[in-house]
Parts: sequence; structure tokens; C-alpha cells
Amino acid sequence: MQYWGLWDTETGLIISGPQSVKGGDDWLPIVNFTENRDSRTQVQTFSLSDDKQSIIATTTTLSIDNEANNRLLRERLLNGSDWTQLPDVQLSAEKKQEILTYRQALRDITNHSNWPNLNSDDWPDIPLLPSE
Repeated sequence: MQYWGLWDTETGLIISGPQSVKGGDDWLPIVNFTENRDSRTQVQTFSLSDDKQSIIATTTTLSIDNEANNRLLRERLLNGSDWTQLPDVQLSAEKKQEILTYRQALRDITNHSNWPNLNSDDWPDIPLLPSE
């Protein structure tokens, strides 16, 4: 299958592609296309060639699975405060409630309107925890 890309002659950058349908006369054929995937990322590397089959630009794109990464961060944050829930930990009722509220907010983060493309401000504030 032939893939196509669009090269911006002013910036020298590939600005669109790869796609299987040629977008117009100014779209160029993609050569040396490779794609590697794992459960969380996708990396594409490809080059555009001109009419003489000379490579004029090469690019690499990386796509990250925000959902998987955010779930991993949430798990780490929950694990970091697990010890506060042990029965022999001495915390005030107010501090215990603050931590419980924080932990519930972490569990509910998948319901956030920006999920999975969260910003730093979308995460709940980490309460000040006493030393273990």
C-alpha cells in the first residue's frame, strides 16, 4: 500500500501524513515507513521522496497512551498513601478524612471532563502526610 505525506517547503517539515489517500497534487509518496507499537506508545518513522525518489524529509512521531500513563500515576499515588489506611496509624479524624477524600478523588479521576488528557491542575492536591 502506498502512503502519502505533505511537506511544507517553507519550513522544511512534514506537516501531514502518513495517510493512504493522496490529499492533492502537492502530496508526496512516503518511503521507508516503519511503525512500532507497544501497549502504551506508537512510534512512526517515515521519509518523503520527490519525483526523482530522493529523500527530502524524514520525521518521527511518538504517540503516548495518556489513559494508561494516567492510570499508572493514579496507582502510584494511591500506593503512596496506602499506609495511612492501616488501623494502627495515628492520625487525627480531620487528617484521616482529608486523606480519604484525596484517595476517592484519585479513584474518580477517570470521570474528569478532561480524561484522559489531564493537566496538572486536574489532579487532586496531595494532602500533607505525616512521616511513616
